[in-house]
Amino acid sequence: MSRTHFFANEKVVFCPSIASLAAPTRPELTAGVVLVSPGVYQDDGLVNMAGFETAPAFIDVPDAATDTTPRIPGRKGSVDASLTFYESATGTSPNRTALAEGTSGYLVRMPYGDVATRRAEVWPITTGAVNTSMLDNGNDAGTFTVNVAVTAPPEKNAVVPAA
Repeated sequence: MSRTHFFANEKVVFCPSIASLAAPTRPELTAGVVLVSPGVYQDDGLVNMAGFETAPAFIDVPDAATDTTPRIPGRKGSVDASLTFYESATGTSPNRTALAEGTSGYLVRMPYGDVATRRAEVWPITTGAVNTSMLDNGNDAGTFTVNVAVTAPPEKNAVVPAA
């Protein structure tokens, strides 16, 4: 087994539609907006993805015969998810436009690159808010954050289609 660094390979695409979460098609990916692609500079590039994970609510199942309370996994839910992008110096952003408030679609994450048969994740999302970073006295580039709701269970074992 070899180790990897996602930054060298990862591609993320926002697609307006995906028929099968387990197997997005090449036309569906092509119809999407590329949010980040390895080695490709984007003025409004993706800086950070947060909260694209699921977590179970654990349930206590006490047993009167023991002094320890065991737990079992309960329902799974997603945490608050967001995408942070650099602001464009021109004031125009294809990513901001594609992810406008109220927009629904699918975030396709290909952590091992856009390579056929590799594992991908497909997250059904709806944008809740888009906010520009606040002015501060730091030495930070301007960013905007897109807060999204995960609207259905994601497919974490999707397959990247052939080109």
